[in-house]
Amino acid sequence: MGFVRFLLALSVVSFHSDNLTNFRFFHQSLAVVSFFIISGFYMSLVLDTKYRPLKKRYKTFITNRFLRIYPLYFVVLFLTVGSSIIKYFFHIGTPDNAITHYLFFLPQTTHEGLETINFIFRNLTLLLTTDYFSVGSRGPGFLIIQQAWSLQIELLFYLIVPFLFYMKKKFLVILSILYLLLFFGYFHLYHHMEQPTLTYRFFEYFVFFLLGIGSYYLYKKMHKLSIPPIYHKIISGITIVYIVLYTILPHSSPAHIYDMTTFPYYLFLTLAIPSIFIISKKSAIDAFIGGISYPLFVSHIFFIKLFQNISFISPSVSFLAAILVAIIGSILLMLFIENPLDTFRDKLFQKEKSSLKKRS
Repeated sequence: MGFVRFLLALSVVSFHSDNLTNFRFFHQSLAVVSFFIISGFYMSLVLDTKYRPLKKRYKTFITNRFLRIYPLYFVVLFLTVGSSIIKYFFHIGTPDNAITHYLFFLPQTTHEGLETINFIFRNLTLLLTTDYFSVGSRGPGFLIIQQAWSLQIELLFYLIVPFLFYMKKKFLVILSILYLLLFFGYFHLYHHMEQPTLTYRFFEYFVFFLLGIGSYYLYKKMHKLSIPPIYHKIISGITIVYIVLYTILPHSSPAHIYDMTTFPYYLFLTLAIPSIFIISKKSAIDAFIGGISYPLFVSHIFFIKLFQNISFISPSVSFLAAILVAIIGSILLMLFIENPLDTFRDKLFQKEKSSLKKRS
């Protein structure tokens, strides 16, 4: 699964580099949606196989997930703000940075003082914000790390997925049907929710997490069957080719995530994830490559902006250099921040697990 996640992250990088070059593969919106489907699968997997026996499983799960997201986010946030301050006050490179984005964004708001407070809390916590109810601009000044909107959706899913997964299947099915009918059959269809709110955006993408949960239940069924490994290899290979060659396929630029042309891809990925996981779950190389995906996703715009300020480099060279440096930087972030944090998270889990054995 790691190589697929890396390809998806790379497609987002290529999209945000489009002012350096017109090269792009896959579709950035579908890549983010794919991450949500994969997340639904992985969260179901760890809740079922790792956290189920724990007495404080919700607390342990949320703590570990927050430790997965926030520390690296704060590092990139610090680098972005620091570089923006240097650029702004010393007039280095182009004026395009987080400070000028914010100064342009603020006058568009109704209450500047309240929005400043909301802006600070939004960027520091991602979750503590008035954006659940109020409609704000979705421009570059909204979030300092622009792609962090997807982390907001991801974190909200973490808060509720234990309740969803541990409920009886029939209740989950009923709840899913009610959600689909209410949101898409009423709120979305008749515009009864203001679309830019964080609440609307969460429910807009929630269906993809449900697909991931469904994909995990499919994996459990497949895992009990004697399916030849060649089948999983073929499915995995087709998935990679599908992603790499997506832009040359007919209707490869959907108008939105619910464009009818995107449904075959969502269905295919949901069905393919179990095979991809089965064939790659024991591969250390695949795990290493997959480990780069989150650091690359959260940090790539920082590295791209650095190269946008080097005017004497041609756009094509700048594009390749930005991607190369972003990958190298992401590897360093993984090795020196992600991996130590993973060790710490595992210690927390083992501590909770050992306390459970003592109580029993």
